Amino acid sequence: MDTEVHSLRSKITGYEYLISIALPAFYQRDQAARFPVLYLLDANATFATVSETARLFQFTNQSSQFLIAGVALTSKQQIDHMRFRNSAFSPTPSEKTDADWKKMLNVDLHTGEAPRFLRSLKEEIIPLVDATYRTSPERGIAGWSMSGLFAGYALLNSPEIFQRYLLVSPSLWWDDNLLLKQAAQLANDGPQKGRNVFIAYGSEEEKDIVEPAQEMARVLRKHSGAQVELRTAEGENHYSGLALNYSRGLRSLFPPPRPAVSNGDPKPQ
Repeated sequence: MDTEVHSLRSKITGYEYLISIALPAFYQRDQAARFPVLYLLDANATFATVSETARLFQFTNQSSQFLIAGVALTSKQQIDHMRFRNSAFSPTPSEKTDADWKKMLNVDLHTGEAPRFLRSLKEEIIPLVDATYRTSPERGIAGWSMSGLFAGYALLNSPEIFQRYLLVSPSLWWDDNLLLKQAAQLANDGPQKGRNVFIAYGSEEEKDIVEPAQEMARVLRKHSGAQVELRTAEGENHYSGLALNYSRGLRSLFPPPRPAVSNGDPKPQ
């Protein structure tokens, strides 16, 4: 998969983003074609795995053609990425979490920045991608753990931005299961209707990941009108199940336009 990178200093959040673009396998084949975009959060940790998996799927017709826009920080310091994900992906402030970070790591954390980051996605990152590449109006968002929490937040609070949602081991426990309570108030004919949602976790994960994920799938099916798929990676934990769950999610949300090639080299086009 051809990859290009861009940097963007946000006027909304103050962060400097590194936007990594993985072009669809057949992007150059048809210069008039436009492609959906999957916005991948935590890209510093997941972009290589997810983009190469997508490349293989697209080349062998295991999925449709789509572009990946990975979102991370330009910083090379791991602590900066950890601070970013815990601040930008959390929907509400947590004084305890902020205090714990200060005490243990001497790091100033500002949880509850999800509303500002969502606005930055909508007003800064997406326009940059749309202006630079041949994109269609179809968009997805993908996240793991805290960024999976953010993907759920986007579904419930701004469902007009994305049509496809990939939540891997989402941290739905945040703020006493805040998003579960919000989802229970949805209406079947509301703006989430018709959205495609894929939720996955490992069978060996902690209960605070597994049970809220199961409940979110149940609540969305009952109250939102969204199309929801829930999958379990047997024998896998919060880390070992990441690649498998992303693999399943990509094929679920971006199914192939024709029967897939199951093995061997791709057939001639």
